[in-house]
Amino acid sequence: MDLLINCNIVIAEVTNPSLGVGYEIGRAIENRKRVVCLYRPSSSSKLSAMISGCSDIELIEYDSIMSLKKSIDKIFI
Repeated sequence: MDLLINCNIVIAEVTNPSLGVGYEIGRAIENRKRVVCLYRPSSSSKLSAMISGCSDIELIEYDSIMSLKKSIDKIFI
């Protein structure tokens, strides 16, 4: 938790649901951290409504590693 409290940004891959990642995202928002979630849409996975409905989360959808890289590069420019 020290790393989370001391970071500037949290980037989480949320294509597959994870209680641990959800907890970290919640704590990051609670501590006013910038939260960026990465999601790869597919027919077998559906994005959590808790993620898609949260105005404190920046959501990046990607369909390939190249599109993901371009989106991540924009975060750090």
